[in-house]
Amino acid sequence: MKTTPCVSIVLVCYNYAHLLPRALEGIASQTFRDFEIVFVNNGSTDNSLQVFEEFIAKHSDIAYQICDIKTNIGVAHGDNTGAYAAQGEYLLFHDADDWMDSDTLQKLTDAAHSCNADRVISAFKDVDDNGNILQVQLLASDPIYWFYGMQQANLFKRSIYIHAITTWYIPTPLREIVSYINIFGRLLDILLVIFLIYV
Repeated sequence: MKTTPCVSIVLVCYNYAHLLPRALEGIASQTFRDFEIVFVNNGSTDNSLQVFEEFIAKHSDIAYQICDIKTNIGVAHGDNTGAYAAQGEYLLFHDADDWMDSDTLQKLTDAAHSCNADRVISAFKDVDDNGNILQVQLLASDPIYWFYGMQQANLFKRSIYIHAITTWYIPTPLREIVSYINIFGRLLDILLVIFLIYV
């Protein structure tokens, strides 16, 4: 009997109880059902954890884990905590103010399994609180941004992700800075290429 889910949805939440129900209902609506939710309560001081527990009580068919971080030290720490706890073959990082169309997981996993992909990258939409589309975030033409761009609507093979954060560990405060400064990320890539060529 299979016990390992195909996808672990890592949902990191910090004081987003007011938006969390919409995110969770989007997950519950997925036509692809082979997933678990890894809920990371990232030091929230509101009732985010209670909202998640009430949701799970109504959706007993959904596998889940809870990681309760007492002090928020950044979203990267929350993501990595969830990744370490996850059991799925793939990871999907999901912010508490995101929501998915019902066929999102199906499309992503179909793409992943079609070529045993290590990562699946897709476009996503920026919307306002009423669901009005503000802009569509298309796949960047420059591959450098595939590594330092947004994580939304991406699948990552968990084994590779865990290997990367274990092998190339950067202390959490520095990871937070890197995630917001793409120029620095690009410089790191250039230095890495130089290192690999000449060392």
